[in-house]
Amino acid sequence: MEPGQDCDAIVNRTRARIIEMIGGEAAAIFVREPFIDPRCPQTSDADVLAFGDVDSLLPVRLNLPATPGTLPIDVIWLPRALLADSQRFAAEGLLPHRLVTSALLQDRNGEAEAAHRRVRVAIEQPQARAARIAGFMQMGFLAVREIGVTWDFPAMALFWLHTAFAAATAALCDAAGQLCPNVYTRPFDNLRSLPEPLRENWDARITGALRLNVDPESLIPVLRELHGTIARRFPEPSWPAAIRGTTRAEYVYFLDPAELEWRISVAREMAARGDAVQAAYYLRFWAYSLARVPMVHQCAQQGRDVSFMRPERAMAPALQELCVDIIDPLSAILAAATLTADDVRDALAVVTALRVHAVDVAAGRGLMPGALQPWIPFEKGGDP
Repeated sequence: MEPGQDCDAIVNRTRARIIEMIGGEAAAIFVREPFIDPRCPQTSDADVLAFGDVDSLLPVRLNLPATPGTLPIDVIWLPRALLADSQRFAAEGLLPHRLVTSALLQDRNGEAEAAHRRVRVAIEQPQARAARIAGFMQMGFLAVREIGVTWDFPAMALFWLHTAFAAATAALCDAAGQLCPNVYTRPFDNLRSLPEPLRENWDARITGALRLNVDPESLIPVLRELHGTIARRFPEPSWPAAIRGTTRAEYVYFLDPAELEWRISVAREMAARGDAVQAAYYLRFWAYSLARVPMVHQCAQQGRDVSFMRPERAMAPALQELCVDIIDPLSAILAAATLTADDVRDALAVVTALRVHAVDVAAGRGLMPGALQPWIPFEKGGDP
């Protein structure tokens, strides 16, 4: 959206475009509020949750490039039965955060408005909040655990700490009663919006630990090169029946060249508005997602069902086998400098301290879900 354009007209036309494109399939449609992203208004899209006859979460990009006078549309499809179960939905990680920060656009069966109200109540219940915090902590545990099989690929090991940082930030925000629907891709926005006693100096500490003081513009040509190599060698496979729908949808989503260019434009607006750190994080997240494509492609050829985002084996040997020439550009994006295992250990200490801070805040508010697994890298011979 360009400066000076009629925002209300763009919003109304985009709403109509959403209904036109998915209204016939969706039982309920919700759209993020505010409709236009206040942090990146020039590259804003419409964030949509659509409930329909699907079996699992399915990300889909629509209207890209956007028709004149509208915004691109980013849809997450969810099973319609999930909306009806407010207690279950309220415990589902970031999904309830997304829903309660969205406004109802379509209620085809007359049930979504009441369901929306029930989720708004359920999300505040301590049991649901504790369950979400436990889920975020488990995500961080799994990310840090991956470091134990990634010491031979320090840049990737550092990326796992980006993921753990986002997980800890999600737990901290939820414990503090703050909604954070986009924390996995924009954790710094959420960290900075916490009250001062909670956010302390974590912004600077995490920025240094994750080596995010880089020029995001320098990462963009390398990211395009990475995407080009992967897209040429690993087009969408013929999916065997065993592969889950979410993995298929994410493969298409992350490999789309138009999506890449859109994400680059968002990162550039972040940097232009003074947030180069968040822009670099955002681009690194996209680089990792692209690096998963060769591995998922191989699993599809083997008929093996896997998660798209969570690797089924160590990344370094897999990429050396499948696409060795992406390792250097991937490392340049994920670390932007030479790293050692000791550098990763130092960064881990900072991220682990943030985890302790989040746990302390949750415990102080009676939100601890029970024993949590420590965030330590996997060690051969340890627990599976």
